[in-house]
Parts: sequence; C-alpha cells; structure tokens
Amino acid sequence: MNLRFMGDWNPWVGAAVAVALAALAWVLYRRETRTNLTRLRWMLPVIRMLVVFLAVLMLTGPVLHHRKVVGERGRVLVFVDASQSMKLTDEPMDVARKLLTARRLGWLAPEALDTQLADSADALARGRRAAGGENADPAKWRESARAFAAEAEEAFRLLSGVKSDTGGAALERKGVLLREYWTGVPGGSVADLTRHPNFPSKPDGLSNPDSFEAPVNWGDNYGTRLRGYIHPNATGSYTFWISGDDQCELWVSTDADPSHRQLVAKVTSFTGSRQWDVTPEQKSAPLRLEAGKKYYIEALHKESSGEDSVAVGWQLPDGKMERPIPGARLSAPATSAESPGRAMETLVARFREELLAPAQTLASKPRDGDPGKSIVALQALMTTASNWERELRDAFSNYASRVAAPSEPGIVAAVQKFDSLPRWKRVEAMLTGGAKTLIEKLAEKHHVELLA
Repeated sequence: MNLRFMGDWNPWVGAAVAVALAALAWVLYRRETRTNLTRLRWMLPVIRMLVVFLAVLMLTGPVLHHRKVVGERGRVLVFVDASQSMKLTDEPMDVARKLLTARRLGWLAPEALDTQLADSADALARGRRAAGGENADPAKWRESARAFAAEAEEAFRLLSGVKSDTGGAALERKGVLLREYWTGVPGGSVADLTRHPNFPSKPDGLSNPDSFEAPVNWGDNYGTRLRGYIHPNATGSYTFWISGDDQCELWVSTDADPSHRQLVAKVTSFTGSRQWDVTPEQKSAPLRLEAGKKYYIEALHKESSGEDSVAVGWQLPDGKMERPIPGARLSAPATSAESPGRAMETLVARFREELLAPAQTLASKPRDGDPGKSIVALQALMTTASNWERELRDAFSNYASRVAAPSEPGIVAAVQKFDSLPRWKRVEAMLTGGAKTLIEKLAEKHHVELLA
C-alpha cells in the first residue's frame, strides 16, 4: 500500500500553493475573530485554514494505492560483460548504428533522426521470434501465425509513417547508378527509345553499375537509361563528356529534381568506347556545382547493331579528369519511381502485398486447418520477413548516412560522444539513463539482479 499523486498538479507545486493559501486564510479569518475571547477565536481560523489547504491539495490527486501480489515476482538477471573488451570504443562502427544508439540514449532530439525504418525492422525480428523461428511448433501454428501477424501489422504501421524525405534518402543507394534497359527496340536514335510504349516506366531489366558506364558490346536493338545523383566534392565549374555507340544524350539538372534537367552534351553518330573528343558536342559547357548538394543526372543511349557502349566523364574544378565518373561521386535513386514520395508509397504497397496481407490471411484461418501446410506457409512468411528486415535496415543505413553528411552540430556532437565513450559507459547509460531507467522498468514487475 502506498500513496500516489495522480492529479493535474505536481505534488510539490500543489503543496506549496496549499501552504501559501492556507496561511493567507489564517491571516484573514484571524482578523475576524480577534475580538472573540472564547476558544473559537483560534479554532475557526485553524479549521478554515485546513479546509483551504486540503481543497488545494486535492489538485495533486493524492490516492491511496493498494496492490495485491498473487504468486511471486519473476527473477530477471541482467548479465553485463566485464571483460577488457568493454573498455574499447567503437569509432569504426557504421554511422547508422551510432546515430540509432545515440537517439535511443537521448543524445539526439526525436526530430533529428526518424527511427521508424529501424523500428519496423525490429518489429519483424520480434515477429519471427514470437512465431518460433525455424523451430515453430506445428501444433501451435495458429498462435504463432497470430503473433507474427501482430508484429507485421506494427511494422506496417511504422513503415507507413515514414516521411517522403526520409524515404527518399533511405531508398537511395550510394556508390552506384541505376541502369534501366529496354530490349527489342529497333532503330539507332534516342528518339526511338523515348517514343517506345514501355519507356520510361516499364524497363525490361535493372542493374547498378559502380561507375558512370554501361557494359560494352552488350547487345543489339536495345535502349539504356543511366540515372542517379552526382555529388560534387568541391564548389566550382565542372565540365562533362559523353561517349557512346550509337546515339546518346547527357542531361544534368540544376538541382536534385529530375524535372529541371537540361541537355548538356550528346553523340549524334557514334564514338568508340571512352572516346571523349570525337565531336565538339560531346563536351558540355562549364557547369557551376556546389559542394554538399546533389544533382540529378541522366544519360540516354540507343543501340541498333554492331558495337555498343555509353560512358560519362567529367573534369573537376582543380583540373583533374575522372572519365568515367567513379561510383564514389554517385548515388542511385529508388528504382520504383522518380520522386521520393512515390518511392515510399511503392515500398509500403509492396510490403502490404508481400508480407502483411499473407500474414493476416494465415492468422485468420480456422484452427482445424491442415497444420502441415500452415506451418510451411508460416516458414515461408518468416523467410520473406527476414529479407524485408535486411532491406529495411539497409534503407535506414542509407538514410542515416544522409542525415550525418551535412555535419549538423547536434549530429556531430552525438557521434563524437558515442566515439568517446567505451562500451561499458554506453551500457551504463542504457541501464540507468533517462527519466525512467531500464532497471526501474524491470523492477516494477520483477526482482532484478545486475551481475558483471
């Protein structure tokens, strides 16, 4: 049995106000009874003072709380590694894991990092564990399916809440471009590709080259689009070149928006692979780009027959040539759409179709269904969940890398704090930090022992 304060006011605020008003009531009522020579001259002010004190104190909501414990509390043993390795720091750790840890330890403001992609992956991991993983019991397949479906629904809820700008950064891939190709397209001009009914939304295939170059002598009667974002490492003038066989065009945007792209160079006949100076129109005028920004870039290429190639290079402000442009300067957009918002919508829809809907269907099956078939279906869903978990963690890693790139003071401070603290200190912060520590939460329902 204990006393709890569950009102609108903080207990200390309520007590202070109650004392102040009670004292004021005493002074006022004492003046009225000062001429009274009986005992009432003291009793009445005291009674009224107590009434005021208790009335104000009621705003703090004092409640006598009684809890009856049936049985015994569970015993929780928290084992903490006390080896020499706990004295190490983890500077080489991936920045996504650093920021996620910093966010969960309260070193980052909630608005500084959206953790919903990582949280949705965690929900899928919980779902696989709740369903029994590879050792799921066929006799309890329905309970396992329901537990899995509940976590899949939570993952879907979190995924649906990811903002488009978060998703746009998350779904980009660093170090590569997106290559889309259309086969069975006759003709040797770029126009033959762009007027094809399957262009641009229905490519026959995709790949992610790690430089701004497509495979050489890949085939005949096909078209290619290489697109993504280019990331200048210094502010200044950049000059671009394109080479290709048959025709090809190079488009560069004034920012990250594909709708702002402009034609800057082209090949109207053909060149050999990486032949940069066959015609003047292969070379762009100098373009001023700013460090820290990304710019949409796109190359269109059409091949009829014979040899085929397409590549793009540039010259940096310091005069250095990179031909073709290496993957370190590039990132690939989401394959599903041009815009980040559309990309996230597509990702959420795919999650619903591939995982959520089948999980809900399996969980709603009658108990007298075939347990053998049901457990096979559940195992297949857990494999799908494992693939989705990996994809979502990769997406969060991409997003966190983008968040860390501008070197915002709060992000930098959180990463530096992470790097400076050994593992033991981070464990200590997790167990004892925050308004309500992990130890306190466990102790509410369990007997806790901390062993090192």
